[in-house]
Amino acid sequence: MPLELLRRTLPACALLFLGTTAPALAAAAKAKMVAAGTNHNCALLDDGRVKCWGFNGSGQLGIGNTTMHGINADMGDNLPAVDFGGGRTAKAIAAGGASNFAILSDGSLTAWGDNTLGQLGVGDLTNRGDKPADIGHLPTVDLGDGRTATAISASNGQTCAILDDQALKCWGYNGYGELGLGDTDNRIGMPHEIANMPAVNLGTGRHAIAISSGTYFTCALLDDHSARCWGLGANGQLGIGSLSNVGEAPEQMGDHMTAIDFGPQRYAVSIQASYNYACAILDDGSIKCWGDNTFGQAGVGDDITRGGQPNEMGASLPVAQIAPTLRAEGLSCTSYHCCAVMANAATKCWGYNFGGELGTQDPLIHGVDPAGMGDGLPFVDLGNLAEVKTVVTGQYHSCALLGDGAIKCWGLSNNGQLGRGDGLTNGVGASSDGMGSDLINVNL
Repeated sequence: MPLELLRRTLPACALLFLGTTAPALAAAAKAKMVAAGTNHNCALLDDGRVKCWGFNGSGQLGIGNTTMHGINADMGDNLPAVDFGGGRTAKAIAAGGASNFAILSDGSLTAWGDNTLGQLGVGDLTNRGDKPADIGHLPTVDLGDGRTATAISASNGQTCAILDDQALKCWGYNGYGELGLGDTDNRIGMPHEIANMPAVNLGTGRHAIAISSGTYFTCALLDDHSARCWGLGANGQLGIGSLSNVGEAPEQMGDHMTAIDFGPQRYAVSIQASYNYACAILDDGSIKCWGDNTFGQAGVGDDITRGGQPNEMGASLPVAQIAPTLRAEGLSCTSYHCCAVMANAATKCWGYNFGGELGTQDPLIHGVDPAGMGDGLPFVDLGNLAEVKTVVTGQYHSCALLGDGAIKCWGLSNNGQLGRGDGLTNGVGASSDGMGSDLINVNL
């Protein structure tokens, strides 16, 4: 759950001119939400516009071509906003690997970017946003008469939405049962297909209050404080003490599902499904992760994979050693690393560190050695007075939405995913160069 912060107020300064009037300065655009895909990001601005930057090979920037933005002087006013048509604006956004979704001001759900697996849910396998003809004409997902989405989560292959009637529906690739429909048939949103499909069966009387799509698996928090995952289980990412897949047959869903055991009296308040592992913030502010741990993604000081064998969950599942005296308030996990917003409005990141995405000012993996966690894991230096509201993670980069509406990104910059617009391609975060007060805001 993102930490809501009061914006810091700085003393106003006045400029005095003799014989003239001070020119009016245009206010910088402020973001109220940010989403990260594999190599791109999108921001929802406070006026309802959406701007995306980074890699654009599938049209994920939504600007009618496949030209990337973010490396050269192509940000700010040179970066077009996504045109939803009809003067519509967005209320919420979500990003998959190379696709994006927006809940619009009229309650409809629209999608653009990669659609090779039907993850856009628009009835075909054609990408959207990469052609001039798409501008102002992005399709909407048919959720059913009068139905709207209240929450959305996307991955590389599948997308899930919680609807206004509390139903959970998923579409796209379904090779491992990750759509939760008790079969392995793909759903690409053929006419009325999503509208008429049954909701995911989460158990008698149960409904999802939060959803997270991972790679070939999906996790949800339910209204009774339980958490359940389904789909591919080969790395223990379902957290059920087994390597079996769940969701490929009807008898594997509903009341037959195994709730994740977080330990005595503990339950999850936030959950993140990632590449082949998952993490959750628990009610006491601690973090627990399960599944693949090759690069220390679990943050416990080793590389042991957990969750796929009996007695590896519950009290046996160790707590991530992030900042032991601080509660976690927000969490984002991607392919091989995670970042958390702590109760002091600062962020720490751990796991793989290919391009400086941890922001630790060193090139080291953090998480496989106890010395690299806890006090040995530095906070990301975003500059003086920086208050982190939300953090999101891409494959080899991370971004923070600050309390003043600015966005700062660090890590690999080869596809413009940092949004700097200054020609940098090798990234920041693996050394002190460019971090702190030198870390450039994304120019929106």
